[in-house]
This record gives sequence, structure tokens and C-alpha cells, in this order.
Amino acid sequence: MPSSLACWLAGLGGESDVAASLVDRLVPALRLDGSKAGRRGKERYVRAVLTVASTVLNRGLATLTLLISVPLTVRYLGVERYGVWLALSSLIAIIAHVDLGLSSGLVNAISAADGNKDRAAAARSVASVFLMLAALACVLSAVFFVIYPWLPLAHLIRVTSPIAAAEIGPSLCALIICFFLSMPLGVGQRIQIGYQEGYKASLWQSAGNVLSLLALLTFIHAKASLPWLVLATSAPPLLTSAVNCVHQFCFARPWLMPTRDNFHWPTAKHIVRTGLLFCMAGLATILTAQIPYVMITRTLGPAVVAQYGVAQKLWSLLPVLASIATVPLWPAYREALASGDLNWIARTFRITLIAALATSFSGTFVLLVSYRKIISTWVNPNLVPDATTAIALSVFVVASSLKWTTWMCLNGHNRLRGQATYPFPIIIAASSSAAIAWRRYGIGGIIWPFALAECLILAAQVLDLRAVMSKIHAGSALPRTITQANGC
Repeated sequence: MPSSLACWLAGLGGESDVAASLVDRLVPALRLDGSKAGRRGKERYVRAVLTVASTVLNRGLATLTLLISVPLTVRYLGVERYGVWLALSSLIAIIAHVDLGLSSGLVNAISAADGNKDRAAAARSVASVFLMLAALACVLSAVFFVIYPWLPLAHLIRVTSPIAAAEIGPSLCALIICFFLSMPLGVGQRIQIGYQEGYKASLWQSAGNVLSLLALLTFIHAKASLPWLVLATSAPPLLTSAVNCVHQFCFARPWLMPTRDNFHWPTAKHIVRTGLLFCMAGLATILTAQIPYVMITRTLGPAVVAQYGVAQKLWSLLPVLASIATVPLWPAYREALASGDLNWIARTFRITLIAALATSFSGTFVLLVSYRKIISTWVNPNLVPDATTAIALSVFVVASSLKWTTWMCLNGHNRLRGQATYPFPIIIAASSSAAIAWRRYGIGGIIWPFALAECLILAAQVLDLRAVMSKIHAGSALPRTITQANGC
């Protein structure tokens, strides 16, 4: 086995030494800064690049799974039963934030503890979050099974066939059970992300996607019912998460084993507060993207929303690329702040901001020039939007791409209160404007207010980030930030 592959497999087995091994080779080969701070900064970049590459692999496997599984399941189940599956999956997506943002709060706590080389703080954070998520999952499961017999599922989803009506309840139970179990078992992946090992988390997710596809093909071949198909696709990712947790707690980082003795109430309260702010910030992002769909559907009809939806999916590729490139930097910013490497933070933010500007502007230019031909060939000429809609979407995605850059840096600084508050009055103003403007300007009257709202949210984030970085570089906020990160 080649030595490089052996190093890679060894890195997957324990604490992250893959990035360190690569830096050990790159520093002398390229005559780079070999000081402790210089090596640590380069290690952050290597970890981020590895995470981006593994995320692209994971997204590719997920897309391939989708392309293979959708036609198979539609043909096997029929349109109505497949629609039941989609409706139930949408319900799970809606309740995905019931963990109160604890997982995101754990990422910040782990990254700060890593920067301070404080294993005890990391152990307190992991135990507190794991036990809270386990308790929350038990409570929510109990509530669900109490109200389950009273849920008029067949009426709510409006099915007509007796088979579909009989399968709704068991299918929902399978989804709910797997979802609630995934809440505490997802802690293993959050630990890896917090330690800037997102590439390992993505590889575990990729394994789950592959196993899901294999299980689905097996159950379709066995002519299983819908609840078993739901379980076939939901259980393998749960299994890989469980194995990942066992690996983290028994082999990679045994000091993080969640025990009742390590539960620390001040740490738990701090992570809950941080997690709720993460929830609010995520909700604001969801509302900005989804409210136009609701307004267009209610005012202009399904045909127009289909036109907007196709165009929005095309333009949204740019923010997706921005998120893949910048999310791995979130724990790196946090760890760099805790360790006092402020120059690395400033330099990295400038690089990512310039890259986001270049890619978003060039990408939107290409789309504006070619979107008519792309949509006509890809879907249907009747779904090509007008120029006003195309320009509004371009403004929206440029602001959204840049927002990912500032958003991850703010997350790394634990600057969450502003992100959880100032978007909401902007969204309310955009919704009010769109409710008036659509009568005169049609679809453009709905989209433009939200494009401008995204620009205003970006401007608020930039001002927020500028203020916090100025304070930190002035030396007045760093001690307080590090103390908060450890739950003190």
C-alpha cells in the first residue's frame, strides 16, 4: 500500500493527522513559513480543502442516488404512494430544527476548546449536548406516540387508494423514529466538524448514502411495502452515524465519552442560548428563500411559481457553491480566534470575499447571457422567465453568495445575536412591499423586494462583522469571547 494512502487511512482512524501530514510535506517542499503559527494556519487551509473535496463527493453521490432512486421508486410505488413519501419527507424537513440549534452550538464550543487545547471543556460540551439531545428525542418521541392515534393522516395528505391510506401511518412512524434517533447520534459528525474534520463527516455521510441506495434496491427487488422502503433509506445513515459515534467515543477521542459526571449546567445553558440564536438565523434564511414561493403561488398561480422555481433552482447553484467553499471555514475561524491567530482570520476572510465576488459576478453574467437557452433545453421553453426576474435573481444570488462568506466568519466569532434579529424586520418590510408591488409589476414585484432584502441583510452582516473584528483587534473583546466559548 502506498505510504500516502496509509497515512490517509491512519488519519481516518484516530485524531486528525491527515492535514498535519500534508503540511509536513508541503512546508519544506514549497519553502513556506514553518513557524508554529504558520503551520497551524496552513493546516486550517488543508482541512478546509479536504472538507470541500469530500463534500463535493458526498453531494455527487447524493445526486447519483437521487437520479437512480426516483424513477425506480415512482415506477414501483406509483404516483400517489410516491407523493405520500415526498409529503412525509417534507414534514421531516420542516421539523429539522427541533434540536434547538444544539448541534451548531456544539461546533462552536468544540472549536473554541480546540483552540485553547482544553479537553475538559470539550468533554463538558459534548456530554451536555449529547444528553440534552437524547432527553429531547425521548420527550418528542413520547409526545408523538401519544398524539399519533388522533392524527387524520389520510385526510391531511388527501390520498384516495386504500393501500396508500394504510401505509401513511407506519411510514411516518419509521421516519419519525429514525429522525429522533439521529438527533443524539449526529453528535459524532458535529465533533468532527468542530475539530475541522468535516471531510471525515462527509465520508461517513457518503457511506450512508451508498448503503441507502443498496438497501432501497434490495427492498424494491423483494417487493416491500412503502414503510419498509422508508426504513431502507432512513436506517443506513442512522447506522453510519451510530458507528461514527462509537468510533469517536471508543477509539478516536475516548475522553469525549458523554457521561453524567461530565454534564455541566453552565456549559449546557450557554450552548442552548447559542443554539437558539443559530435557529433564528437559519429560520431567517429559510424565510427569505421560501416566502416568494408562497406569495407567487397565492397571487399568480402554480404555473408562474413553476416558472420561478425552475429559474431559482438554476441560479441557486451559485450560493450552493459558496456554501460548500465557506462552511468548512466556520470551525477554523472559531479555533483561530480562540488561539489568538487574528491575522489568519483577516487574511482568510479577504481571500474568500474576493473569491466570492469573482465567482458570483462571473456566474450571474454567464446565466444572464445564456439562461433562455439553458432553461429551454433543460426543461421547457414555456418556463423561461422574463428579464426582470432574471436580473432580480442575479442580484439575490450575488448577495446570498457574499452572505455565506460573512455568515461563516460571524459564526466563528460567535456573533449570533444580530444575525438572529435584524433579518426579520427586513423580511417583514420585503413581504409588505411585495404584497403591494405584485399588482403592478407581477412576478418582478415579488422577487425584487426580497433581492433587495438580501442585500440589506448582507450589509448588516458586513457592519456587524466589521464592528466585532475592530474590537477584537483592539484587544478588548478577545478574553470575553474565549471565556464565553468555554461556557464559563
